[in-house]
Amino acid sequence: MLLNFWASWCPPCIYEKPTMQALYQRYKDHGLEILSVNLGEDENTARQFIQSNRYTFPVMLDSDGRVSNMYGIRGVPTTYIIDRQGMIIGVVNGAIQWDSPQAIIAFEALLNSR
Repeated sequence: MLLNFWASWCPPCIYEKPTMQALYQRYKDHGLEILSVNLGEDENTARQFIQSNRYTFPVMLDSDGRVSNMYGIRGVPTTYIIDRQGMIIGVVNGAIQWDSPQAIIAFEALLNSR
């Protein structure tokens, strides 16, 4: 699972979202889940951004910052990688290309582990 904290005003968040969607499309039928947590924006702003870009992974609103405080988020984007047992196995601070060859290799290994 990817637990991704983001905002629509954040250029690095905007940069990485299409690659996250590509990763999701490639592996959603293999068990990959993505939960994208929007920080501090209203529902309409987040919904418009997601719909206009045709992202299909679930999005949660954290308008009051409660969830981001629980995870100690200091900047966006921040993404937690969580294994099948619910353990956090990695944290990415900043934007990356989630569909890069290196990420594909890592996620294939992660999704194939039981």
